[in-house]
Amino acid sequence: MLPPREFLKSIKPFEDLKDCELEYLVKNLKVNAYEEGEIILRRGKKIKNVYIVFSGSIGIYEESDLVDIAKSGDIIGADSEEANYNAVAREDVICYEIPKRVFKELMEKNEKFQRFFESLKKGDFASIRKEIVILERFLYKPIRELLIKAPIVCSATTSIRDAVIKMELNKVGSIVIVDEKMKPIGIFTNADLRRFIVYKGSPEERVSAYMSKPAICVDLSKPIFEAYMEFIKRGVNHLVVLEGEKVTGVITPKDVLSHFEPTSSIVIQTRRLIKANSIKELNAIYKNIIKTIAILTMRGLQFYELTSLISEVYDTLSVKVIELLKKDFENKMGKLPDFLWVVMGSSGRREQVIATDQDNAIIHEGDGEGILEFAKMVNDALEKVGIPKCSGNYMASNPLWARDVEDWKSLFREWLQTLKPGSIRHLTVFLDMRPIFGKLKLYDEVCEEILNSKTRMVIRELAEDSVMFKPPHGIFGIKGRIDLKKFGIYPITNGVRALALDKDLVKVTNTRERIEKLRESNVISDKTANGLISGYEFLQELRLRLHVQEVLKDGIGNKNNEIEVDKLDRLETILLKETFKVISEFQKLLKMRYSYI
Repeated sequence: MLPPREFLKSIKPFEDLKDCELEYLVKNLKVNAYEEGEIILRRGKKIKNVYIVFSGSIGIYEESDLVDIAKSGDIIGADSEEANYNAVAREDVICYEIPKRVFKELMEKNEKFQRFFESLKKGDFASIRKEIVILERFLYKPIRELLIKAPIVCSATTSIRDAVIKMELNKVGSIVIVDEKMKPIGIFTNADLRRFIVYKGSPEERVSAYMSKPAICVDLSKPIFEAYMEFIKRGVNHLVVLEGEKVTGVITPKDVLSHFEPTSSIVIQTRRLIKANSIKELNAIYKNIIKTIAILTMRGLQFYELTSLISEVYDTLSVKVIELLKKDFENKMGKLPDFLWVVMGSSGRREQVIATDQDNAIIHEGDGEGILEFAKMVNDALEKVGIPKCSGNYMASNPLWARDVEDWKSLFREWLQTLKPGSIRHLTVFLDMRPIFGKLKLYDEVCEEILNSKTRMVIRELAEDSVMFKPPHGIFGIKGRIDLKKFGIYPITNGVRALALDKDLVKVTNTRERIEKLRESNVISDKTANGLISGYEFLQELRLRLHVQEVLKDGIGNKNNEIEVDKLDRLETILLKETFKVISEFQKLLKMRYSYI
């Protein structure tokens, strides 16, 4: 039998105890054995000890229902003074038992130890999660990975006027002066332009008269670290990147520094999205952003902060694509009718993960002439940029989801009042609708129709949809592969959506914001709200981890939602079990509220 000290140090949170605290615990520890079928804790009776299972397994029963199984390393009896369940040995069991007096003393002495158990009791899983840190060796990657745009170049005889116009059209701060073989002669930057203005030169003068020369160059195969050192050593703001002797790009300190701190990289690259003027350029930027997001995920950035960041990127990218294509389309085909581009699903909830696809629709005025053709162009362009099309065809290019505002109001009225086959499925998608571009008045009209048309019956059906899949419990379910979306994310998202509709929260689409509003309205308790918020975040972060390795490897997201339980550490396994308990309690709440049997 493993000595108690070594055994306890392998268990969260006993690993957080100081040596003297651990010694005190071991001195007061008891070892007890229970035969199969023996009752260890009885419902309604005072709990005298905290039990840590060393071997065997203990069944946790509510009434006659088995709701959980505690196995080696699991802790029972720490959460209350009185048992609200029966704990029964399912086989011969050996337990370490800590007197409640000793346990409370340790809670008072060690703040981290206390916080762990209090957080579990309150359902605040976020505060006790470990951070997963994987540091990428960015500085040793080749400089070519910094290149996005083709270099903007001109000849030595180009006028200052033409050079500056070319810089402005391409939204760049420099232009490389090259010879007929694309070898760099010099570089003209915004700093050189200021010098030109100070000297009151003529716009018709040659750019070669004011360029900086020679241009400081680096080879695209060299590591980023060398470029960083050049910037420090030379004190310049632009390095010309060469492939052989030919110019292949230009980099700035921002390009390099973005790879030191991924968060600033997101900001910088999002600005590039706004400045981009082609689909090809958007694709290159977007790929870099997705890789950066994957790294932020592995560095432990929390789900809610991360998805807020991802949503901003997706919205910016989508709006940029729409703006680029709308301008081009209207120049060729004439003005489009007023419309509103909306996103649904995880995009509508601002909860996108890395491997997301398109979920969008159009609400328009008038006969919608040209709308479908335009929508198809946008969906195609988004796919080229890197956002896959929706396999279920929930896209604006589908005539079903490109309608005038009166059609949309009629459609929602039908879904909400007649409950035809497919109505609930459509509502789970479109009740998360969020506008990102166009005439907001159209969104207001549709939302007003939803509020006027909703019925108690449809809310009940939406809630029932969220209790279809019961999360697994104990060793029967918490093993092998578990579908996080089906058994965890889906019940929370759908149940919270149903309650939000019941409380007229039509324009609140984010799951966390919905939960907070439901808490404010006293629809759910503080404990339930905390558990749902923390549990949802934990499940989504586990899901994100399934996606990021593929992104870091080849830039392609993996839409797999199944977690392998044996690859989780002990703390993550505990939190997964606790999260599933919270979901089970939430499903019970929904059943009681809407009178399910």
